[in-house]
Amino acid sequence: MISVAVITFSTTSAALTAKVTNSADKAGARTFFSCSNAVTSSGGSPYLAWAMGTPGATSAADLNGSTASTRVGTFANSTATNSATTSVGCSNDTPKASVYFNGTSQCLSTGATISNPQTFSLEAWFWTATKPNGKIIGFGNTQGGADSTYDRHVYIDDSGRVLFGTYNNAFQVISSPAGTTYADSKWHNVIATFSASTGMRLYIDGALVASNSTYTTAENTTGYWKAGCGNLGGSWPKPAGTASRGTLN
Repeated sequence: MISVAVITFSTTSAALTAKVTNSADKAGARTFFSCSNAVTSSGGSPYLAWAMGTPGATSAADLNGSTASTRVGTFANSTATNSATTSVGCSNDTPKASVYFNGTSQCLSTGATISNPQTFSLEAWFWTATKPNGKIIGFGNTQGGADSTYDRHVYIDDSGRVLFGTYNNAFQVISSPAGTTYADSKWHNVIATFSASTGMRLYIDGALVASNSTYTTAENTTGYWKAGCGNLGGSWPKPAGTASRGTLN
């Protein structure tokens, strides 16, 4: 399930930084804060932000208020909506809900293509108990799951690791360390950043878990940003025989 998906473009670098100078204090999220409000309260607007969970919705509005087809989300097929308050990533949002994707025919994507994004951040709240799993959020040349070109994606492998992959004449992948599974029936926040100056970085639940500063260019292609589906065929690190495996539940 996915609660919120956020995509940010930057003209400088894609990275997260924080500093606490008073060691006696601790940093944390305000208890009243919602993921939806964070879009407009963070001091900078993301390119697009989708809040999941409106029953029967055929689209997902951009929380920034944009009506551009490159920002409003479109469901490729209907989705089942989970409205249980005990199963959401953003418990202070309204509605308290998330969207279940079957990983193959169901998908939420932009309504129009974007050309060659090279500096970006991807963020999502996700929940799954399944491994191997499929794409949480990524980029591909169709609005469904049968892409022929696809990269810039975050997904889960057969051991429950979270992986972030781009392509540039070779597969460029970083992953969370072995031994920790995120297919654990708990909500997690994932952020993947990419830029020419910082390379690839992967954050889970606020902590940097992997990085590679030599991966600075992705494939020059045009496609759709999407959540909940996408092809993982070819040689992307994954279990053998699961070329298009893409469940996200």
